[in-house]
Amino acid sequence: GATLKLEPIKSNGDDYGSKLALMSKSEKTAPDLMILDTEMIRPYVAAGYLKPIDDQLKGWKDWSQYFDSSKNAGKADDGKIYAVPLGTDTRGIWYNKDILKKAGLSDNWQPKSWDEVIDAATKIKKTQPDVIPMNLYAGRPLGEVSVMQGFDMLLYGTKGGTLYNTKTQKWVTGSKQFKDSLQFIKDIYSKGLAPTPQQALDPQLGDKVGQQWMPQSKLGMSIEGNWLASSWMPGGDSEWADWQK
Repeated sequence: GATLKLEPIKSNGDDYGSKLALMSKSEKTAPDLMILDTEMIRPYVAAGYLKPIDDQLKGWKDWSQYFDSSKNAGKADDGKIYAVPLGTDTRGIWYNKDILKKAGLSDNWQPKSWDEVIDAATKIKKTQPDVIPMNLYAGRPLGEVSVMQGFDMLLYGTKGGTLYNTKTQKWVTGSKQFKDSLQFIKDIYSKGLAPTPQQALDPQLGDKVGQQWMPQSKLGMSIEGNWLASSWMPGGDSEWADWQK
């Protein structure tokens, strides 16, 4: 029976959080409901911007349909739940079959190690010098994208690698897994297997990957999420009829 008034925030990903935090500081501008990325929940709870919703969830029959991991995504350090997930992401390596074929690789390529990824990128560079072999986000201007889709994808692919120890409630830095992940990033950039530093530092790199480089066969592979295809579907920013092929 409630009527919602939508308050759109026009900004990039990092500025969205900053603007929302400023709105939340005042009772006059704070929204009753807000959409947050999962990693923003704990800081907002600590700042006193969010209210626990455990009591409301007890009376909601659909809550039982959520996976425990999804339920925990909205949980803060005090064990209370402050958010309900709208959805979740699937991430992996998107690659252009035609480019891999020209490099002598299978169009059903399934790498089992980082070395195999670097080997594939090296073959792409050797056979197709005009193609960027691989994209892995690493530039500071991209903020969360470089962390979540770049470094984290490597770190959490290592055995036992983690960025935060929930038991000790401390950050984990300087571990072997941490250093190995940074080394992989260094390897692909120093060997010319990734975008140039100028390209990697472009805040619009994500748009270029999805809307230009992939559809135009200028990029061999990229570590991305399932949202990438939204640009290519009918009505997307860069419709690409053959993307599924």
